[in-house]
Amino acid sequence: MLTHPETTSHVRDRLGIVAEEAGRAARIVQNLLLFARHYTPERRPCSVADQARRVLELKGYQLQQDNIRVVTDFAACPFVWADENQLQQVLLNLVQNAHQAMAMYPANRVLTVRVWPSDRHAHVEVRDTGPGIPPEALPKIFDPFFTTKPPGEGSGLGLSVSYGIVTGLGGALRAENCAEGGASFVIELPLGEPAA
Repeated sequence: MLTHPETTSHVRDRLGIVAEEAGRAARIVQNLLLFARHYTPERRPCSVADQARRVLELKGYQLQQDNIRVVTDFAACPFVWADENQLQQVLLNLVQNAHQAMAMYPANRVLTVRVWPSDRHAHVEVRDTGPGIPPEALPKIFDPFFTTKPPGEGSGLGLSVSYGIVTGLGGALRAENCAEGGASFVIELPLGEPAA
């Protein structure tokens, strides 16, 4: 289109800017990926409930300022084998997304964080009472650069990175809308040390 004869100089200039910015964005992503490759996770026995508590302490003031009530239900749960920083990153991202979903929503604002064990897994649910996830967005919610936020308010990388971290730990991350409204994200991580 840049070389098309009917393209005006103004449009050509704008397209040139778009091409430059796309190249810049590609370089930023490439640098992020290089940085991520150089980070070696320090996996050790880790309490999912402790990491959830830390994230809620970190976000506590902001949640309180936006009149978001926090409900927790942390059942006794054996350790998972994970990097605490990565696990906190995932939980912080899910809590931050829930916070943002409810911040502009006038309804009863409740953030629920639950931790419970099953036979072989630890489960963490982060649930909000926001507007939920548009049904057409659910299949793409973990795709890189996909966001439901307005332009300039989200990179579309948070959930994708979180998904990569969780699956890298041998776990699963899923999202769904709640029947009573809002969205729920559930992390499932294997209990104990991985087999050698």
